[in-house]
Amino acid sequence: MDVMMTLSRDEQRRFEEITTSLRADDPVFAPRLDGVEAQRRRRLADALARCGIWAGAALLLFGLAVTRGPISAGALIACYGFLIMVIGIVATVRGRVRRR
Repeated sequence: MDVMMTLSRDEQRRFEEITTSLRADDPVFAPRLDGVEAQRRRRLADALARCGIWAGAALLLFGLAVTRGPISAGALIACYGFLIMVIGIVATVRGRVRRR
């Protein structure tokens, strides 16, 4: 739950001074304050999860197409595809729940 709080002019000035000095002292840490890096990581994780779903579905279908018996390379590929697809779905759902 985000709560916005207004600052007085003096507090805003002091906050700007602290932020400016922090950006000058530690340029690697400063972008983390904006949340841009966290947002980029979330988008990347979401894209990877979606790619995992599609790759898992493709492996599942390919494995089912080449299956010649209950224990074969095709069945193993299909199982791995299903597992990758489930992991992608779980990662997508967990990512959406955390953002709320």
